[in-house]
Amino acid sequence: MKTALTLTTARASRRSILPVCCMLPICAILLGSLCTTAFGGEVLLTDYENDQITAYSTTGTLITPSLISVSSPIFILVSGSTLIVSNFEGTIGTYATSGAAIDPSIVTSASRAYFSLAVVGSNLFATSYGDGTVEEFTTAGATVADPLLTEPNGPLGLAVVGSDLFIANYAGGTIDEYTTSGTLVTASLVTGLVNPGYMVAIGSDLSRIMATTGLESTTFRVPR
Repeated sequence: MKTALTLTTARASRRSILPVCCMLPICAILLGSLCTTAFGGEVLLTDYENDQITAYSTTGTLITPSLISVSSPIFILVSGSTLIVSNFEGTIGTYATSGAAIDPSIVTSASRAYFSLAVVGSNLFATSYGDGTVEEFTTAGATVADPLLTEPNGPLGLAVVGSDLFIANYAGGTIDEYTTSGTLVTASLVTGLVNPGYMVAIGSDLSRIMATTGLESTTFRVPR
C-alpha cells in the first residue's frame, strides 16, 4: 500500500489533503478506489492504490484489470466517447473508451489535485479541495476561469443539474448552488451533512442529487 513516505514531496502534499471519506470504501466500492462510473454496460473504477482504471461488468465480473494506466487516479468522467481522468499529480487527461490515451495531460497543476469533474457543453469544471476553488477549462484543456469561484470549506463533490453547478463542501457539511458562470444562486442549499463527498444527478428530470456522506449516501431533491 502506498504511504506518504514513499511519495515525492509534490505528491505527498496533495495526498495529505485527501478527505477521510475518500480513503474508505463507499457504497461497497473496493478499498483503494475513489470513484466509479458506468459506461456501455461496464463499471469503471479508479484504483489509486494500483495506478489504474479497472473495468467490471455490471454484475461485478472483472473485464479489464488495467484499462488505463495512470498514476494515482482520483476521478473518472464519461463525456460522449471520451473518458476524462484526474489524478493526485494535478493532471487531467483524456482517453478513448478502449483505454488508449488521447491526451494524458490536457491540464497540469503543480499545486492542485482535482477531486471532481463535470462537463457542461464544451467546458470542463473541476473542484480543487486543497485550495478551496473550482476551476473552469475547455474540454481541450484551455483555461477559461482560474478560479471560477472560491469555496473555503473544502469543495469536493460536483454535480450539474440543468445549467447550475452544485458543490459539496466536505468540511462545511453543505451543498451550494452556482450558475456555470460562477454566480452564487443559493448558499447552503443543503445543510447538516456529515462530510459530503462525491455527487451525481439522478432521475429522468435531473431534479435529484445523491451525495456520499461519510460511509453512507443521501438523496435530496433540488428545489425548483
